[in-house]
Parts: sequence; C-alpha cells; structure tokens
Amino acid sequence: MDKHGFFNFGPQCSHSKALCERAKTVIVEVNKNQPRCLAATRKAFHVSQSTTSSRAKPPLTQIRRLRPRRWIKRWPGTIVEEMKDGSCVQLGIGGMPNAVGMMIAESDLKDLGCHTEMLVDAYVHMFNAGKLTGAKKQLDPYKIVFTFALGTQILYDFINDNPWCATYPVNYTNRPSIAALNDNLVTINNAIEVDIYGQICSESSGFRQITGTGGQLDFILAGYESRGGKSIVCLPSSYKDKDGKIRSRIVPYLPHGGIVTAPRSIAHIIVTEYGKFNLKAKNTWQRAEGLINIATPTRGRN
Repeated sequence: MDKHGFFNFGPQCSHSKALCERAKTVIVEVNKNQPRCLAATRKAFHVSQSTTSSRAKPPLTQIRRLRPRRWIKRWPGTIVEEMKDGSCVQLGIGGMPNAVGMMIAESDLKDLGCHTEMLVDAYVHMFNAGKLTGAKKQLDPYKIVFTFALGTQILYDFINDNPWCATYPVNYTNRPSIAALNDNLVTINNAIEVDIYGQICSESSGFRQITGTGGQLDFILAGYESRGGKSIVCLPSSYKDKDGKIRSRIVPYLPHGGIVTAPRSIAHIIVTEYGKFNLKAKNTWQRAEGLINIATPTRGRN
C-alpha cells in the first residue's frame, strides 16, 4: 500500500479491477515480491474498498526462457522481412513467439512499438537492444502497453515502477478496433494445426482441449485491420505422435472435434520452417497449393 492507501495489482490487470468492483467481499493479499506496475487507467485499489487483508511472500510464477529449436533459426529472415522500422509488435504466448521476439532484438529494425496482451522477456531484450522505442506508435506513443506480464525475474525487474510501461485492462489491449489504430501492427502467434482452407486451430487436438482461445483472434483481427498491418501465425510443419510417426500440422481438414480459433476469412500469413504463405485474397486452390508448399516434404513418398 502506498502513502495514499492504494494497492497495486502487480503484473496483471486484465480484469482484476472489474472483479473488485463487482465483488461483495474483497480480501487483499499483500505480496512485496510483486513489481509495482504503472497503470494508464484505473488500476489501483484503495484500502477502504477491501474487507480484510493478509500478508504473504510467495515467489512470482516464472516461465523459463526456452532455447529456440534449430529449425526456428531459419525463421528470422522469413518473419523479420515482413516488418519495417516503426512496426508495432504483439507476441502471443508460448516459446515460439518469444523466440521470434529474441530474433527481432538481434535484427536491424528500429523504433518498434509494443501493444500486446502478454508481456514476455523478449520485449525486455528488444528494449535493451534499442529496438523498442514506441516513437512511431499512433496510440500510446513511447509506451509499452500490456495487460499482464509472465516471464522470468528479468521481466519483473524491468516492469517494476517503470514509466516506459503502461498496463491497461484487457478490454482495451485486446479490442481489435483499438489495437488496429496502431499502423503497421504485426501480430505473431502460434497454432496447433492449419487446414488447407486456412482455418487455424490453436486450442485443441481433436476433442482434447489443450489451451484456450486467449487473445489470438483479437490480434489476428487487429493485424488484419491495421493500416499496413500483418497477422503472422507460426507453427512447426510436423510433429511425432506417441508411436513415433511423423504427422503433418498442415492438414487437409481439421480433425473431428478440432476448434477453429481463427476462421479462414481473416487468416493472413502462415509460417513454418519451410517458408511462409500469404493467404490474403487467395482462392481455395491457391491456398491449398501454397500451404502444401510449406508443409513437411514427403521425400518421394506417395
């Protein structure tokens, strides 16, 4: 609590304030391990609004930085060439977008911006490398905009009391009409499967639920609508099943029970280790041919 009696929600404010405003009983747990994140809108919570409080010092959840697999190293030219100086970057959850962000930090790009749901370690490295200034953003210039942060202690130390960072509730960061106000918005997310029509499944393997929708659809729409914007979905072209057989992630059709996270009508650029394909304004046959070209080669098999 600060000297004025306000608590800070720390590295996430997606819907915390809204919950507190609706709840009949509010119990505040004070954790000094949390960073103090500066809010662009109402994110503080006054002690007079709480029912009771307690103190604890649990460590923050950390996700380790994953080393890029060898085939991901083929992607920098593929993805970075889709960006330009002044692009605004959104990275989705998972090791793959984070690895791409690290490669952006090593590129020649400059004056990049950030408008994202999840803030990860890669943004810190982009900032420290002088790539992330936000100078060209049309919305919230010079600000690293996010709604929650999840990474290592490097990230939590960076966002603590940092005026460069601005946290917003999720109905601001993820609203496509707001995010798309930034020109040249490039959104980078991953997927589980893509069929040859361009339907993107990022949530399930058949009926087996793996994750939720998250903000992927929001940012695919935002990238599609942004002036000069692009929406990039990355996925490895194949995987090994439990029997050790290689299975393609570029499929003729999504399996029974597969969830369509993003419809084919707004799918934009699909990237695998074998290249990329722009689905925009392509007919069904062109989509099928282009996606097959970035699938795992059959190596002569019928």
